[in-house]
Order: sequence, then C-alpha cells, then structure tokens
Amino acid sequence: MTEAQAIELISATFAAQWPTLSGQVPFALENRSRPSADTFAALTTVTSTSDQRTMGGVGTRFVERQGWVVVKLWGPAGAGRLGLATLTEAVRGIFEMKALPAVDGGEPLSTYATATMAIGTDGRWFMQLARTPFSFFETK
Repeated sequence: MTEAQAIELISATFAAQWPTLSGQVPFALENRSRPSADTFAALTTVTSTSDQRTMGGVGTRFVERQGWVVVKLWGPAGAGRLGLATLTEAVRGIFEMKALPAVDGGEPLSTYATATMAIGTDGRWFMQLARTPFSFFETK
C-alpha cells in the first residue's frame, strides 16, 4: 500500500460510515471546504514516521509507515462537551482497532486506540480532536 492509497482508504472509510454513526453531522475531508453548520467534523490524515522492517532485494522489502487519523470535531461554544464526546464515539466506531483492507491485496492498514484532546474555544466554536494511530506496510 502506498501513502496515497492509505489516505484514500481512510477517507473512503470515513465518508461511508460517518453519516450513519454521527447522526448525519456534516463533515469535510482533508483539504476540502468545511461545512457551515454549528456542529461538524473534518478528517485529516498525517503520516509521521517510517521504518524499514525487512531486508532483501528490490520489491521484497517492507517499510512500515505510521501516522494519525485526526478527526477535528467542532461544536458551538458554551454547549458543553457531551455532544462532541458522542461524536468521538462515532470516530471510535469507524477507526478504533480496525484492519482496513488494502486495495492492492497486501497487508491491511491497522488502527489502534483512539485518544481525544480538547483544544478549546475561539468564541464561536469549541474544538476537540479524536486521534487514532495507524500503520501500514509498503513494499520497496
């Protein structure tokens, strides 16, 4: 799997499952316009590190790539955190500890436990992050 294939797989998985699990809360995929709703989500995929895992000839070596699925959740400032905590559970339902099948028939993209981080308010919105680490293998 390549980085581009991993991003496409993560984005497609989110787009397919988010509407149902979130109760139709609007969302945006990375580098797309954000919705103008009071509550919405935005997906970002960040590749962070890479490690060579096997030796051998060209086309037989595995490189493990790690990264983060980051879903930024926005809700109205002053509305409390319960609504965003519920949306975090939707993110966990999509990504936490899953094996997403590789489009090239190779090893699946693996995800791990989702953590949250409250970012705070800017006066209009309160933002919270739901971050899920992932890894996948690329053959080199």
